[in-house]
Amino acid sequence: MKFFLQDTKSSNGTFVNNQRLGKCNEESQPFEIYTGDIIQFGVDVTENNRKSNLDYLYIFLNIKTFYFSYT
Repeated sequence: MKFFLQDTKSSNGTFVNNQRLGKCNEESQPFEIYTGDIIQFGVDVTENNRKSNLDYLYIFLNIKTFYFSYT
């Protein structure tokens, strides 16, 4: 069994082991992921405007895949 991840036109990126899957606002090719891969959604962004300062922090996951056979 294989698992794949695809960036579907995100502006701040999807990364696997610090490698960006595709260009900004473009859909990436499916990328095979494995146990132990580090997946990151987005990058840290600080938005300053007259009303407020907003921080958007990225999300990261450490992937663990399991396969169970019921035979």
